[in-house]
Amino acid sequence: MFLVGMCDIFLLLYLTALAEVEARPTSTLTVQDFIQLKESKELLEKQDHKRLAALEASKVEEAELRKKLEILTSDKERIESEKRTTELNFDSVKKQGEAELGRVKDEFVERTRQLEKKQEDARKAFEEKEAKLASQITEREIELSNQRRAAEQRAAQLAALEQRSLQLASEVQYQRSLADDARRQAEEALSEREKALEDRQKALEEAESSRQTREQALTYASEALSRAETGKKIADAALRRAQDAELERSAVRQKVQEMTQSAAAAFASNIERKIVPIEVEVTRRTFLGESKRRAVLSLLPVAYHHERVVFAPISQLELADVDGPEDLRALDIRIAGLPVTHVYRVASLPELMAVVVPLETASVSPVNEANVRSLMPTLMSVRSGAERGLGDKIRDLAVTHFLFPRDRLTQEGATLLRFSAAGFRGTGDFGEQILKGDQVVDLEGNFVGIARATNDIVMIPSLEGWRAFDIRVGGEGLASLLETF
Repeated sequence: MFLVGMCDIFLLLYLTALAEVEARPTSTLTVQDFIQLKESKELLEKQDHKRLAALEASKVEEAELRKKLEILTSDKERIESEKRTTELNFDSVKKQGEAELGRVKDEFVERTRQLEKKQEDARKAFEEKEAKLASQITEREIELSNQRRAAEQRAAQLAALEQRSLQLASEVQYQRSLADDARRQAEEALSEREKALEDRQKALEEAESSRQTREQALTYASEALSRAETGKKIADAALRRAQDAELERSAVRQKVQEMTQSAAAAFASNIERKIVPIEVEVTRRTFLGESKRRAVLSLLPVAYHHERVVFAPISQLELADVDGPEDLRALDIRIAGLPVTHVYRVASLPELMAVVVPLETASVSPVNEANVRSLMPTLMSVRSGAERGLGDKIRDLAVTHFLFPRDRLTQEGATLLRFSAAGFRGTGDFGEQILKGDQVVDLEGNFVGIARATNDIVMIPSLEGWRAFDIRVGGEGLASLLETF
């Protein structure tokens, strides 16, 4: 409304000014301009009405907002009252809670102190038990070590006693027969001598009784003397036989002593000095170039006619995973520093290989009979020098060799033997087993067989059926050998 009024006032002033200045019409306004001004005026009036309506609506809304504000104010006052009440209650509850917290804290401190005391007592008790257990373990280890040494001694003694009993029984039988022969010959000689003496006495009596028969008596006497000399010769021969029998008995006793020697002496004298070192170097092709693998073993040469060979699993010779000739660039096997030129393989034992020893050295002989009952009562398993597994180290298996009775071997097939031990397998004497690559021999150093797997022994009395390969550089034998893998 204010704008409309102002427009009217300016319009009247403008028209009045025009009328006073010049009577003649000087305005350039036209009817069209008047119409436009009128429409503008009507538009402004409509807008003014709308503003008035909006103002009325805002007043109504303001009244509603005032009511809501009053309600909110009332709620605020109520909330403030409740807040003050709550704060009073909170202070009371807080004081009670602090008192309760202090009591609980004191109880917690006391329980913590008691718990720490119990933990300290438990720790001391555990340390005492641990020390006692360590002492018991040490004593048990010492006891087991003593038992193992006693078992070795008992095994050696049993083997010695068994061998000695067999040898002595045979020797006693032989000596008995010699003694019977000597006694019989001595009795015959004594009988002849007594008979000669009787004849001589008879001749003397006849000579004294009758001179006429003196010649006949002298003849009888001569015959008697001849018989006496013959009896003396027979007695001397029997004495010499008895002396020879005593010498032979001494030799047999010495041989029995040699056969009943201790296990340590048997290993040192019959086996250890014959072991030769074998070094293997395998050069293979890989994606990144060449790779080399090395292995060092300690093996017993076995004599077969004019050759000496050592047996080993191909896995311990680093050849188990070779796929073919294209996978292998070079193979260098040396025994005591000398290069090996020939090896043997057999189709029935693909996991084993026999390496020809390139030098003259002490060796063992294979047993002729592939029968477990014909073996000596006590046998020895000689390690090949291959790295032992973690489980074998934990069970404290022997590093160089160990003894075991023949009765632990069971024959499976013509040349296969299985080693087994009764009871729970643990450590020390109760943990020993034949490892892959072990060489089984008797106490005299005779070769029984080689372990192609754990506790699985194969006897090799001869090289019949084994195929020879020349592995020298430039030859075709190495390629032919690898084709058998």
